Amino acid sequence: MASLSVILGSGFSKPAGLPLVKEINSYFERDNAENILKFSSGEFMWIDFANDTYRHNGRIGYDHLAYGILLNEFAKQYVDENKEFTNYEDFYQFVIDNLYNEVKVEDLKQKSISSFDEHFPKIKDGQFYKNYVHAIHHFQPREFRSMINHLIGDLLYVRKTKEEIEQLYQCFIDFYKEYDSIDIITLNHDLLLEYLIKNFLNKEYSDGFMKDQKILRSSDGETLNLFQDVFSKVINIIKLHGSIDMYRYAIANEEGSIIKPTGEYLYFKTHDYDEKQKPIRHDPITGEVVQRFHWEIDPQFITGTRKEEIISQPGIYKTLYEESEKRLMECKTLLIIGYSFGEEHVNKLIQKTIEESEVLETIINVNPSKELPFETKEIEIHHIKDIQELTKLKNN
Repeated sequence: MASLSVILGSGFSKPAGLPLVKEINSYFERDNAENILKFSSGEFMWIDFANDTYRHNGRIGYDHLAYGILLNEFAKQYVDENKEFTNYEDFYQFVIDNLYNEVKVEDLKQKSISSFDEHFPKIKDGQFYKNYVHAIHHFQPREFRSMINHLIGDLLYVRKTKEEIEQLYQCFIDFYKEYDSIDIITLNHDLLLEYLIKNFLNKEYSDGFMKDQKILRSSDGETLNLFQDVFSKVINIIKLHGSIDMYRYAIANEEGSIIKPTGEYLYFKTHDYDEKQKPIRHDPITGEVVQRFHWEIDPQFITGTRKEEIISQPGIYKTLYEESEKRLMECKTLLIIGYSFGEEHVNKLIQKTIEESEVLETIINVNPSKELPFETKEIEIHHIKDIQELTKLKNN
């Protein structure tokens, strides 16, 4: 059986119009005073991608302007300490590390009020001024972190047509058809890979999530797509750093009106608004409802500079990492696309596979500039600059 393992980095999604680091940086570096939409559901969105309905609904309340100003001022704090806006993941980590720093937050609030007054002098003199700046005076760290997650996620949706995607990735699709077994380890949070498999390969895939369970249901009683660590199809997708359609359910004991989180979590995938907002936990044996309260609506993916630390801790990300290691050790061909070798924990996976695998024969590295930075002994190496060259490689 021809077996293929794949590691995908952000360069894989670039042809589909999804942004690389510098492009994501540009959204956080600009003046965002009027670029943030905030919804009553607790979700956020860039105004850039919103239709008229979302633009209207995201500006019904007062807080959207305040959050745009707060984002501006947090970015300025980051630049002041780092000389420049180096990387959105570094900025994310800076935010996380300082959300509860009383000195920095107080400075943030004072500068945000001044900036708000400069941006919106008419609002300052109006009767609803206190409403507009309430989110600044009563800064909520968790909500600000949620905003950053939603805004990063909003940049990662495929917005090209099906015809455009097919043309851009046809050679990639054809290359996949040559293999009987494919394990794909992707560092990307977007849904491009799932889109390609569903629409053009016409094959089922496993991603560790299944609806065959009795624990988590929607408010309508439908079972949710819960992570159960099952990878059993011809194509298996391991999203090592999470996904924009993955959500976390914090397990808690409900005692009347008192909620006591246990520190344990379930993870589920959905595109449905109600499933995301209103999942209900059941006793798997009795079927009894044991938890109705749910407060986690942020898309779950790892970003920042501490991925390796997160992956080393017990939980879903460690499980996915260990599964990745197992799959790589079993492959004959390793295809790496659009990965710049900047993640040490991923480099360790590749290095271990090269050094210890008894079956690995070929490595194909698709990257316009980065060659494979590992010694490979007798393994056959191909370095190509674009996925379009996969066709030539297949014919050879």
